[in-house]
Amino acid sequence: MDVMRSVLGMVVLLTIAFLLSVNKKKISLRTVGAALVLQVVIGGIMLWLPPGRWVAEKVAFGVHKVMAYSDAGSAFIFGSLV
Repeated sequence: MDVMRSVLGMVVLLTIAFLLSVNKKKISLRTVGAALVLQVVIGGIMLWLPPGRWVAEKVAFGVHKVMAYSDAGSAFIFGSLV
């Protein structure tokens, strides 16, 4: 079900982009197709290969640390309002 939701999301976003495009004839289907293939390949590497999963975990840890610093800074600036 998650795969179908992801595919539906990509189709909806591409449809909206197409409908809002000013010059529909200039849309390169080759570029759009290559971007979709690249997205699937990078997603597969991040999900199924151990080095990709390791990188994703390290990035998530870094983002978590930045958010913790942001929370501490907000508490310092706004005090009891946070």
